[in-house]
Amino acid sequence: MVKYIISMQELDFGLTLIQIRKLAYKLADRAASEKNNPFDMEEEAAREWWWKDFKNRYGLCLRVPENIVSYLSSMVNRTILNDFYDKLKHLLVKLGIENRPDLIWNCDETGLSYLVKHSKIVTAIGKKYVYKKSYADRGENHTMLVCINASGHWIPPIVIFKGIRLDEQRNILRVVQPLHCFHSTSKASYPLYELPSFHVPEGVIYLAKASEVFILTFPSHTTRMLQPLDVDVYRPFKQARGKSLSNHMMHSPGQKPNRSDFHRLMKPAFYSAFSPETIISNFRKMGIYPFNHSAVTVDAI
Repeated sequence: MVKYIISMQELDFGLTLIQIRKLAYKLADRAASEKNNPFDMEEEAAREWWWKDFKNRYGLCLRVPENIVSYLSSMVNRTILNDFYDKLKHLLVKLGIENRPDLIWNCDETGLSYLVKHSKIVTAIGKKYVYKKSYADRGENHTMLVCINASGHWIPPIVIFKGIRLDEQRNILRVVQPLHCFHSTSKASYPLYELPSFHVPEGVIYLAKASEVFILTFPSHTTRMLQPLDVDVYRPFKQARGKSLSNHMMHSPGQKPNRSDFHRLMKPAFYSAFSPETIISNFRKMGIYPFNHSAVTVDAI
């Protein structure tokens, strides 16, 4: 638990006192099969006397964190980028994977809908209004999670549909936890797993540790220049998928794509955008592999 608290703080997601007390209650509740949980069951948190003893025993204290955004004019600056590259280099050396691109993975999610950004169409000069058929004003948004590595490979993407119900063919939709899928597919020891900056749940930390997966998060607001998937993979993928949707609409104007069509229309776009050459190029552009501390220039900030 102490390691988790320190790790979260070093990832810039420090836990508050109440979060730690609730975490302690949860852990104690799991181990309370033979005796009652001594903590506050109504509040579901460890009591204050526990915290005083815990912090003294492990040398912990409460501090008011500095707001990085106010301390620095922006999250996107040379100081923040240097800190990220220093952490990346330290982890690569520590794990001995500086020359193992197959063990350096990047994960990111993106939203997908049935709305298409239309290209220009031909019409008569002087026409006041120009329309093109669309499936809806607002599309139902689905989430796609993809993992790629620096050697140009990817694992099957995870698509999470809105809601938990039976699909049109009455098949049960299954949502697979990304880290489980990543570890079982990669079959690699000590992989480096890079994620966009967000709160890393307690369960993910435990699973990563048990699976010997090391997580490094990108600093906030830097994914547009550091995230290989964000830079030049998702954009061409969405453009190609948009063309597939437009073609579907042209040939089946009255038929909105269902969940079976979703994968059929996505597959060719995915294969064209997620080529080994494109993936390898983006890891190189970001300076992640081969490691290049100066890959992202000041001009790009």
